[in-house]
Amino acid sequence: MSSIIKRSNIVLGKNIVTLDYNNKKLPPKPFVPDEYYEDDDEDGEFVESTYKSVDDESEYYEEDNQNDYEEKDDKEYEAGNILVKARKEANNIIEQAYAQIDAERAKLEEDIKKQAQQEIEKLDAMEKEAHEKAEQILEGANQEKINMLENLEPEVTNVINNLIRHIIGYEIKNEIKWLSYLVKHMLQQQSLIKPFEVNVSKDLYERLDQIEIDKVENLGKGIKVVPNLYLKDDDIIVQTDMGEICYNITEGMERVIKDIEMVNLIEESI
Repeated sequence: MSSIIKRSNIVLGKNIVTLDYNNKKLPPKPFVPDEYYEDDDEDGEFVESTYKSVDDESEYYEEDNQNDYEEKDDKEYEAGNILVKARKEANNIIEQAYAQIDAERAKLEEDIKKQAQQEIEKLDAMEKEAHEKAEQILEGANQEKINMLENLEPEVTNVINNLIRHIIGYEIKNEIKWLSYLVKHMLQQQSLIKPFEVNVSKDLYERLDQIEIDKVENLGKGIKVVPNLYLKDDDIIVQTDMGEICYNITEGMERVIKDIEMVNLIEESI
């Protein structure tokens, strides 16, 4: 900035005119009456000389002002360059920040995917292990069931056999409805032409009522139920023209029980 005088005072008679150069514009030349130039008064000379000195200073001020403008333009240009450079650097920083954010986001997404995949694989492994354990438990339970049934089967068979013996013994001794049924099946394969007899033990005959006797005799024409003193309690003999059919119901049921036991033994050996 110029160091020239920024303010000048001009004495006009008893008045003082102040020239202010802060606005960097030359003030209008003060009006000086002609009598001040025509008069040889010292005041007039002082005024003229003072004003002339102001003109000289104004010329110097204009030159300095031009330098100030040039300096100002340089500073404004420099400031503009600084601003452009700052904006460019700011944009670069922002772009780098966005790039870093994108990279971090991509890395985070990749890490999340890897972690999720690891969790899925872990859950799959746990599920597979659970299925394997469940299958092992189920297989063990099935094997235990088989072993238990194998151990219980002979006992069950014995219980069934004893139950059959009890039922058969009770039915044979206390019921006689089985006689007609048994005789009917004994005669299924026979072609009967002549009358025949159904021989039963004396004890069984005494336990038969007329209804059961009629059921047996109505199975065929000429059938007759007769007691036989030589027969055991459970023996039955059907005499036909083709020969005799003998059957002991107790022995028959015992054979059935033995067959069941034999089947059980065969299954155990397999």
